[in-house]
Amino acid sequence: MTIREVSKRESEIINLVSQGYTYQEIADRLYLSIHTVKTHVKNIHRKMECRNTAHMITKAFQSQIIQIGEVTIESQAI
Repeated sequence: MTIREVSKRESEIINLVSQGYTYQEIADRLYLSIHTVKTHVKNIHRKMECRNTAHMITKAFQSQIIQIGEVTIESQAI
C-alpha cells in the first residue's frame, strides 16, 4: 500500500480524529476554522485513497502515521 506523504498538520488532525474529537473541537484546539479542518480531512482522504474516516484511521495505523496512545498536541498558553 503506497500512501502519499501527509503533512505534520494532517497527521495532527488524523490523531485527533482517531481520539474521537469532532471537527469543531479540532478546529478550536488547533486555532483553525472548521472549514479548514474539513478541507484537511478531504485532502487526507484523497492522499491516502480512503473512502471514509474509519478507513483513514485504519490506514493511518497500518502505515504508522499514528500509533496507539500517541499524543501530538501540546497545551498552548495564550
